[in-house]
Amino acid sequence: MIPHCGVGGFFLLFIPPRPGGERIFPHEAFPMKNPFDRLKTGHPIVDAIGELEDKLVGNLIPDSWFKAILDGRGLPDWLAISILADIVYWYRPSETTKHDKRVARKKFKWDWLQFNRGHAAQKFGVSEDAISAALSRLDKLRAIQRDYLKSRRPKGKKLGAYDSGGLTSKMWLLPDGELVPISEQHYTWLKANPDICRKFGLALSRVPDDDTAIRLAALRRGFVRINYTRDGTLTVEANTRFWDKRAQDTIFMLVADNLDEIYSMQVRALNNNGSIVRQGYAQLFNYDDRDKLNHLPLISESRRGRALRRIFKKHFC
Repeated sequence: MIPHCGVGGFFLLFIPPRPGGERIFPHEAFPMKNPFDRLKTGHPIVDAIGELEDKLVGNLIPDSWFKAILDGRGLPDWLAISILADIVYWYRPSETTKHDKRVARKKFKWDWLQFNRGHAAQKFGVSEDAISAALSRLDKLRAIQRDYLKSRRPKGKKLGAYDSGGLTSKMWLLPDGELVPISEQHYTWLKANPDICRKFGLALSRVPDDDTAIRLAALRRGFVRINYTRDGTLTVEANTRFWDKRAQDTIFMLVADNLDEIYSMQVRALNNNGSIVRQGYAQLFNYDDRDKLNHLPLISESRRGRALRRIFKKHFC
């Protein structure tokens, strides 16, 4: 285990190692100091700075990180180091007073820190892609652990709330992980939102103006198509390259939030030409609501699916 993030957010959990490799929690690694117990050195400037210690707040960077967190040239990875220091700051306990007693509390609301890449991009003066790349480097170093599942749970998308012609609920899962309900055909929604298409490199001007061509072009750029019919059938369609953790996590949580509404489910993973590479179908009405999550096609039996079920059972049941 290690910082854990939740994208807008994803969640970050930071657990630094002891010298022998054992993991400890941040409050053990950064014990609070009593501001009333400071000793005097006799040096006026040093002692004056000591009195300001409570006001000198912010990120701390251990010297060892400049040797451990390196970029492709073998130099200190300043962006990744700065991001990690920011995460550790949020995991350092803060002090408050309760019933005339000093108590420690955490700075964030959920069990894990919810890390917003857009905010971080503004803070460090870089793009969101640069933030994402730095987080990936930290993840590979096992300096952080990211979990997108927990960040999706509070949003609770209800299929019955999103009406398209009174018969279906349609959604796009965007390449950045945002789940967007729509009230029209999938391809017409894309045509009506050219800024979103350009953001993810979908050039509709180069695609024939018909449903199938636009739909497949969107799937090739990482969009995931979701369609729910009022007979209780949920259909999910993705390019096989993008049927990844992001997509599986979101669909898993979408089903979990709508267990009583989904009677059957089909998932199709397509290649770039639109041919089906993998597909699965399940009649979920054969199972009680809790057991449905064990039978989601192309999700439940995968390695990621097994992890999702464990996380869901632990945190949300």
